[in-house]
Amino acid sequence: MANRELQSIELAEEKLLISYELQGETSVEEGLLSAFGALDFDLETRNPPLASFVNSDALNRLEWDNPHHEVHTQVWGHPVRILADRIEIFSTE
Repeated sequence: MANRELQSIELAEEKLLISYELQGETSVEEGLLSAFGALDFDLETRNPPLASFVNSDALNRLEWDNPHHEVHTQVWGHPVRILADRIEIFSTE
């Protein structure tokens, strides 16, 4: 297996663009799309698709009952933090 260098994702609170609260049985994928949609992203023309950034099935299988679980990733160049109750999207600057 090739050794890949991991890049640090800086998540400074002053760079927070949106904190999108997940409602009820909302999937992580639905939450991500809604959060980016709330930021006026044109989701119809956005490439590559969301699935190329996150494995929605894997995220939905996580035990989100633990409030300490969180996933950090980048979607469309934006640092993203996924928590049990919300999705936070940060500025690229």
